[in-house]
Amino acid sequence: MRHVWLMALLTVFVWGCGKSDHPGPKVADKEPGSETTIEPLSPAEQFEQLNIAYAQDLEQAENDSRSSPVADQYAGKFLDLASAHPEDRIAYASLNWVAMLATDPDLQNQALDRLVAEHMDKEALSRVSRVMAQRPLSDESEVQLTVMIEKSPHDSVRATATMALASQLASIPADQQDEARIKDLYQSVIDQYNSIPQLVAAANGALAKFRFRIGQVAPEIEGEDLDGQAFKLSDYRGKVVVIDFWGDW
Repeated sequence: MRHVWLMALLTVFVWGCGKSDHPGPKVADKEPGSETTIEPLSPAEQFEQLNIAYAQDLEQAENDSRSSPVADQYAGKFLDLASAHPEDRIAYASLNWVAMLATDPDLQNQALDRLVAEHMDKEALSRVSRVMAQRPLSDESEVQLTVMIEKSPHDSVRATATMALASQLASIPADQQDEARIKDLYQSVIDQYNSIPQLVAAANGALAKFRFRIGQVAPEIEGEDLDGQAFKLSDYRGKVVVIDFWGDW
């Protein structure tokens, strides 16, 4: 099942970038009795062959219960493919493959640095930043996400990169966090990207964790007590207060 899922994912990498600018290989016959001439594989076909070989090796590694990172063994080949055909759409697909699947941070960063330097026009970078949100903060990732936030022409990329950077900054130990910066990043998503409601909702949820934490000052509550007397929660600051929220419908 995982093998089938992987092949579907790899297909998305290719078709998500559009068709290659290069035609497929052609077979041309020479004079009768001569050998057949086969032109080199197109970039898209080289990409497909690497994907097939990777999927087969991954399946074999799982069958053999090997834990070696198979993706890292292929990452260099995909990076080379992107370098050999920088103007072909397959260059983005190859770099995206490494950024999404490689486990070695050095390989990830090689691909990510090139994606933000060479493919800032791609709206598909929003998928990359979503994956980055699940990874730990590093000097490299902070720079890469900041470049996406500042230079991408697409709201979806800027918003997801902002969320990813905030998430990475919030993943480090609490005593090392720049809480003000994290809050500002989440608030900027709320203020600037109301056209992407799912991200706004996620930013509000993340901010709530900062608003309601042990040791913080409770938000103000105003109301009337059972005798109809107005009160504020802040009137009882310094005292032990038990708050019971209830309703009657």
